[in-house]
Amino acid sequence: MFAMPTREFNTSGPCDPELHYMVPRTEVVARGLGQIERGRFFTIFAPRQSGKTTCFQLMLTELADRPEYVGTWVSFEDLAHTDPERFWVTFEKRLMRRVRETLPEFEGPPLRQTLDLEEFAWALKDKTGRRWVLIIDEFDGTPPALLGELLHHFRQLYHTRSDHALQSVVLVGVRNLTEVTLDHASPFNIAEELEIPYFSEEETRALVAQYVADTGQVFEEEVLRRLHQNTAGQPGLVCALSRDLITRFAPEPPDPVTLDSFWPLLDYYLREKIDKNISNIVNKAKQQPDLMMKVLFNGEVPFSVRDPRIAFLHVNGVVENDRGVVDVPVPLYKQCLIVAFQPLINGEAEHYATVSTDFEDFLDGDGLNVPALLESYRR
Repeated sequence: MFAMPTREFNTSGPCDPELHYMVPRTEVVARGLGQIERGRFFTIFAPRQSGKTTCFQLMLTELADRPEYVGTWVSFEDLAHTDPERFWVTFEKRLMRRVRETLPEFEGPPLRQTLDLEEFAWALKDKTGRRWVLIIDEFDGTPPALLGELLHHFRQLYHTRSDHALQSVVLVGVRNLTEVTLDHASPFNIAEELEIPYFSEEETRALVAQYVADTGQVFEEEVLRRLHQNTAGQPGLVCALSRDLITRFAPEPPDPVTLDSFWPLLDYYLREKIDKNISNIVNKAKQQPDLMMKVLFNGEVPFSVRDPRIAFLHVNGVVENDRGVVDVPVPLYKQCLIVAFQPLINGEAEHYATVSTDFEDFLDGDGLNVPALLESYRR
């Protein structure tokens, strides 16, 4: 009986190299550290399951080896609906827990209002002489009543950062900062965004290669190509498909993973699998149904983030700018969206004069012809 390896493809939370196969994203981490060294306040905003948390935790690991820095991260998750008093008490507890991981004896001033962050930064400088890096995960969870005030204060701290310990602030979340600050006169205009791109094909292959090295089970070349092609390298989706491929459809090692296992995997994801990444994409898309119907079935829609519907879908990872046109960049997402939206036009296709030929090829008397759709992947 084959013994499963100790590591696995991670589909939830940040990656741990001892537990998970992972892509180190060396270039992205290096860019982030460069921003910190230059004293920048910047953002990491990307759709869910894109590797944001893994990237900033890798940055913190690097900072832990540099005695001149105190790297801390806190999460604003579950704080969006708290009152200001509760927010600051929770913020202080979470922050002190992280600071004491590096400085066990440190006692900072209490946080009861926005201005106390400056006192905290001064205390760190006076007592340690170190530079403070503050990373706020789930920044989308900032209570709306405090958002503008907090961002204005970060801007003030940025302009006086040579005086106190706060070297860099990194805001991590889903929404683009422009959207977050739209109603607050853009007080964080000194921010720069650190982009977390999807895996390149080389990175997708490098991830799978770690599993191959552990088990000796080879992936056929065409499986590797199709895995990247159908996920477009979306990190959460790459890991989810890889995990289900080896645990549900592929033979046990050392027999190779072939297309005979990969096609049933795609069918499973199209018709049965309740995947959180796909569910999130479908749910976001359904919040803009008219636009999505046009994108999926009615031909070209010009791309512009000035259109709030397009901006919403873009920052949530549903659509991208493809040579000036709105498109769904992840093929598996696109096919799942076709399945999700198809009942809206079933039996009424005549009302959509410009329904694409490609989509009609996948329709039959019972709705979506999944075998024909799967066959399209082979072309």
